[in-house]
Amino acid sequence: MRKNASRKSPLRWFWYFVVVIAAMSALSALTEGNIGLVVFDAGIVFLVNKYLLTTKKPARVNDRETIQSDTHYAKSITINERNQTAKKKYSYRKKRAFVDQYTVIDFETTGFSPENNEIIEIGAVKFSNGEPQKTFQTYIKPNKRIDSHITSINGISNEMVKDSPKEYEVLPKLLEFIGDDVIVAHNASFDIRFLLAALDKNNIEHEFDNFVSDTLSLSRKCFPMLKNHKLETLKKHFRLDQYQSHRATDDCIVTGKIYWECKIIS
Repeated sequence: MRKNASRKSPLRWFWYFVVVIAAMSALSALTEGNIGLVVFDAGIVFLVNKYLLTTKKPARVNDRETIQSDTHYAKSITINERNQTAKKKYSYRKKRAFVDQYTVIDFETTGFSPENNEIIEIGAVKFSNGEPQKTFQTYIKPNKRIDSHITSINGISNEMVKDSPKEYEVLPKLLEFIGDDVIVAHNASFDIRFLLAALDKNNIEHEFDNFVSDTLSLSRKCFPMLKNHKLETLKKHFRLDQYQSHRATDDCIVTGKIYWECKIIS
């Protein structure tokens, strides 16, 4: 049988007993008019209470869940602080108004973390009045091998990128292609964070101050009747099925046309 974990130690019971005796003595002394004894007993009560309140109690069995929760909370605070730092570091300016000339970008990557994963395909398409004008596309050879799970999603294999340029060779050309255009992307925070992280990791000097427009948030406002606003869902809604999903250039074209549809309805 488990012992009662809330049972107080004998020492603490002793001090409780001292408090009771001192309190009774003070009451008796007060009745008799013995002020000195009253002050003495009151001092004992004060000191013992201070000891009992400040002495650290051992954790009870029932407190384990609370202690674990506090530990988890502390870890959560650390993670949140780290996320806030990353968010500030990779922040960008959002464009609210629609424009006629814009560049759409889309990255295929080896994972979801800009700090730990890499870009393996870049697509960028310049648009004018909703129609594609110029295209920029390249595979990138990552420092680590592409996991088979990633290949099953975007179809990009290690064989396909083995002779491709590295990130540091491609990124300056991409920035030159984009120029001062407003950048459009679907779930823009993903692509922009990967872009800024890659620039930092490769020590590429830049002054990224392009405005960015996100078709994910735009489509939510303009087409609230849809069940969701994934690129695949929007592609079907606008009958753009001829474009292949999870391929950078095709996703750029789809995103650029969705942006224009949002502009029309607005």
